[in-house]
Amino acid sequence: MFTLDNLDILSARIYTWRNHIALDVFQVKAPPDKLFEDEIWARVKKDLSAALKGELDLSAALDQKVRAYQSAQRQTPMRPDKIIVDNESSDFFTIIEIYTHDFPGLLYKITDTLFGCKLDIRVAKIGVKTDQVVDVFYVRDFDGQKADSPEQVAAIKEAITETLTNGPNMISHHHNHTIPIS
Repeated sequence: MFTLDNLDILSARIYTWRNHIALDVFQVKAPPDKLFEDEIWARVKKDLSAALKGELDLSAALDQKVRAYQSAQRQTPMRPDKIIVDNESSDFFTIIEIYTHDFPGLLYKITDTLFGCKLDIRVAKIGVKTDQVVDVFYVRDFDGQKADSPEQVAAIKEAITETLTNGPNMISHHHNHTIPIS
């Protein structure tokens, strides 16, 4: 959503409680245009409210933003993406680490992909490391279990790889990635 108003997300913390209430805390870069800063924040507040009420079609809006981004993007060499699915560090969660390059709607696409994989995000930590974005998600499947079977891990990596490979070319519309339940 912040992408629509040209605000860069510097970091994010996403928490979901058992009652399905979510708390999302975003640190964003201040608007570059100080002259119209009040108007920009008012638009952010309006867009955020519309998105939460379901009155804003985020997928369509991001598609439009991505097309503008692609036309202005320069081709620069990029480090390869890295996806780590860690079932050892936590007794309660599968931890998914994603190292990739930022583009408009990246966070939305990844969370949408994880939901399509039938994964419930309990905590997410988003940050920037040198020239890559680092997204870390603590997830469980919809039954509250870790996604720790080899089939589940392979399916998660495949779905995220597909999302990152498409990059800014396509905003997902809740594709249903089937994750085998062990």
